[in-house]
Amino acid sequence: MAWVIVLIVAWLIISARHHTGLFGAILVTIIAFILYVIVAILLGILLGVTLIILPF
Repeated sequence: MAWVIVLIVAWLIISARHHTGLFGAILVTIIAFILYVIVAILLGILLGVTLIILPF
């Protein structure tokens, strides 16, 4: 539950500081998460380790 509050606060801070609006902040968060997953998987393959375990 705490991470949901943190996520909403982060979206509000992003939307206020960058004038993107709340939906822009949510979109940036989704893109950042996708990039994080891709980079973690690629680094895991290159290094032969598991850097991220997805819940799905």
